[in-house]
Order: sequence, then structure tokens, then C-alpha cells
Amino acid sequence: MKKILVTHDGVFHADEVMATAVLLNLYGEDNVAIVRTSVNKIDKYINDENAIIYDIGNGKYNHHNQTIKRNNGIPYSSIGLIWKDFGKDLINKRAILMGINDLNIVNRVFNVIDTILIQGIDANDNGYKSPDVKGSINYFTISNMVFTFNTISYDGGVKNVLKQELNFKKAVDICSQILIALIRKYIDGANSEAILQELIRTRKNKHILVLDKFIPWIGYVTKNTDDIWYVIFPSTREEDEWNMQAVPANTNTRELRHPVPQVWWGKDTKSEVTLAEVTSVEEATFCYKDNGFLTAAKGLDAILKLANMAVEEKSNINELK
Repeated sequence: MKKILVTHDGVFHADEVMATAVLLNLYGEDNVAIVRTSVNKIDKYINDENAIIYDIGNGKYNHHNQTIKRNNGIPYSSIGLIWKDFGKDLINKRAILMGINDLNIVNRVFNVIDTILIQGIDANDNGYKSPDVKGSINYFTISNMVFTFNTISYDGGVKNVLKQELNFKKAVDICSQILIALIRKYIDGANSEAILQELIRTRKNKHILVLDKFIPWIGYVTKNTDDIWYVIFPSTREEDEWNMQAVPANTNTRELRHPVPQVWWGKDTKSEVTLAEVTSVEEATFCYKDNGFLTAAKGLDAILKLANMAVEEKSNINELK
């Protein structure tokens, strides 16, 4: 039996559009029917166990007849109420599709999405202004974006029901893409932390961390270690190429903990003097010009040679012998 997603017709806003996106992605497009209607026509759905009614009527997901606030003072709108009850189920569904079964990750991602996405929509829909907001800069928010999809007067306005319904679906589709992209991003990030913890614990060289595939590492390694200088991982651009990235001193600077030898900077396979010639590592291919934060070579063995040279502050492999 399909779930019936019931919300109001007419002008739409980000809260019920994003709430629709949450439920649509949780149950699957083939398993839901979306009904946009007026408040005097929802009686037939009230007692239907397959109906979820939000932003309309007197149910638990209509914030217009109740004011529920978070501890930080931000009132809930329909998306906040829907997210509170259904968000973790959606995250868990996406995590399982990614081969991850960890409720701690689900809880963490739930809180992150609530903070960076849901609360802003809630605040905007309720007219809530944070006392911390200063200045007169206007930001184009996701709430602004959704509202622009409402049918304009040139096309007949909201009385052009067919056009308005098509635009509602467009807005839901975009919100779905944003929502799922964010969920996948933060699931991946949380899962990467667990992988990084184990790799850091078992690494062979105090100053070198080797990843067998690229995962987000900068934030975690920078904040949670102080003796890892270089992170090595396969290139996402060139086959058989490996990258070595120097760890920044902190997440807000281009300053590096331990830069590679300056003589490497800006050298590649087309330089007048190539990186291979400078280092005497035949497979060395590239070093970033400004601060040498990224170095590349063909093969893991070659990039490890370069990493060990950088750790020992040697610019040429022969200096290690």
C-alpha cells in the first residue's frame, strides 16, 4: 500500500517541499502518492494509516497550530518535525546502500544535517531571526531557492494549478538531490573517520599515513594528530599515479607542518629540470609550484621514496644512501 503524502496546495515553501523530499526518498518514488490539497478537503486522510499529513490540518506535523522550539530557541516548521521522526530512518537507509551499518554514524549525520540544513529552513519559515545575526548582507538561501519555483503571474500565478504542481515537483526534485548529496557526504565523512583511526594506529612510519583509496582526511588528521606530515593516496586523475599531500598546520591555513624540499616545487615531467632529475626517482612526475603541498609519482614505491626523502629533509634519493 502506498504512503499518501498530504500537504497544502497553492504557494509552496521550503519546509513542506523538503519534508516531501525526505519522505519521498525514504519510501521510494514508486511507493508514495503526493496530494496537495486545501485544509477543508483533508478529512478523508485523517484516519488513513497510510497518510502522512504535514504543514496542513491539526496533526503533529503542522507547526501552524503549535509552537515547538529546540533548546537553541529555533521553532520547528514542518520539515523539522518530519526530520525529527523520519530523518534517522532515511540516513540509515542510505548508509546501508553504501555498505555501512553503524547507528553512531546515523546519529551523527542526523545532527549535522539538522544543524546545517533543517534548522535554517525552520527558522526562515517561522520568521525567526537569530540574535547573533548582524549586518545587512542578503543571502540567497535554500528557502529563497524553493520559493522562486512558485508559478509567476506571467504564467497565470498559483491559479494555474497544472503549472504550479509541475513546479512543486521540480522544487522537490532539487531538494531531494541536495538532501541526498548531503547525507551521503556526511555518512562518508563519518565512516572515513573510523577508517582513519585504524590506519593511524597501525601506520609503519610516524610521519607518513598511507591510504589505499582516497577518503576525506584533512579535517580529521589535522585536528587529531600532530606528528603526521604526509598523507599518501592513489590519484583520482591518473592511472597508476599516487599522490602525497603535506598536512596543513591547521584547517584554516596554507602553512604546512613539514613542507617537502623547496627545490622540488614547480617541477614536473616538462620542466627544464624535471622532478625525476631533481630527486633521482625516475617515476616522480609532479610537485605543486607554490608551496609544494602536493607531490605525485607513478607507483606506490616511488611516492614512498619521495615521502621518506621529505621526512629526512633530503632533496635527492642519493642523499639517503
